[in-house]
Amino acid sequence: MGIVLEIVLPVFALIFVGWLIVKLRWLDEAGLRGLTNYTFYVAFSALLFRAMRNVHLDQLDTGILLAYFGAVAIVWLLAMVVARLVFRLSLAEQAMMALGGTFTNGVGLGIPLVIATWGEAGLAPLLMIIAVHSAILLSAAAVLVEFGRDVEDRGSRRRRLLNSTLAAARHPVLVAIAVGLAWGMISRATDWQIPNALEVMLKFLAESAIPCGLVGLGASLAMIRLTGDLPQTLVMTLCKLVALPFAVWLLARHALQLDALWVAVATVNAAMPTGANVYLLAQRYDTYVARTTSTVLLSTVCSIVTLSVVLAIFA
Repeated sequence: MGIVLEIVLPVFALIFVGWLIVKLRWLDEAGLRGLTNYTFYVAFSALLFRAMRNVHLDQLDTGILLAYFGAVAIVWLLAMVVARLVFRLSLAEQAMMALGGTFTNGVGLGIPLVIATWGEAGLAPLLMIIAVHSAILLSAAAVLVEFGRDVEDRGSRRRRLLNSTLAAARHPVLVAIAVGLAWGMISRATDWQIPNALEVMLKFLAESAIPCGLVGLGASLAMIRLTGDLPQTLVMTLCKLVALPFAVWLLARHALQLDALWVAVATVNAAMPTGANVYLLAQRYDTYVARTTSTVLLSTVCSIVTLSVVLAIFA
């Protein structure tokens, strides 16, 4: 438990710092937007590039994708059934509840915790999931929301679906992963090396990613209020923090019998709180905004306990 506290406490302490500087009015929305842009477009891109250039594609096990997204499909359907039968929600609202119960904050919180626990060895399985996570889940939710809404014409619906898919595919995380993999293959084939001055710069940028990301996460949480229907928020939080990691563990450990490290990383990633992209998509469609926003806040607070338990089991 002491090891777990050494991992979890510094991470959530940095989140608290971000929350505090907003409450002290040292950081406003414009400042947070700048910090977020730097973190995801620059710092995390450098971190992921440096990690992925050392990954060999032949050493990756695609079974982790089957385990993770198979579990996502199970919990997604469960959430939609509960939304339909218990809460009598529309198709668009059902989709947003399912997304809130399955979409993981794998970049902003998952990467720091995995690195703190297993070092760069844990990044390969985590980044395999992250590489397709947003594209699959956000696209699926967008399709269901579109078909659950009253849309003027099919052309308008197709344009929005295409824009949502392209936006997910152009995410800086995906670009950094792809460029890192490509450079790694080129470097191994040709013995080309990055100039030392550029390597040092990339190292400095990569080292700033985790603290900036965690402080930015805390700052964004300080601007969120717990509103909306609490029972529905609790259902999404339970799906995200309990049902999804349990389903991932069952499939990865018992059905597919993956390597122990890959099982651990997949399960810990599934236990992360709901990512902010959920309420951003809800705001884009003006659907289920208050409840998804509350879920991001509540799941992050509750994950202090649940992540400690999961890490105590696997670390």
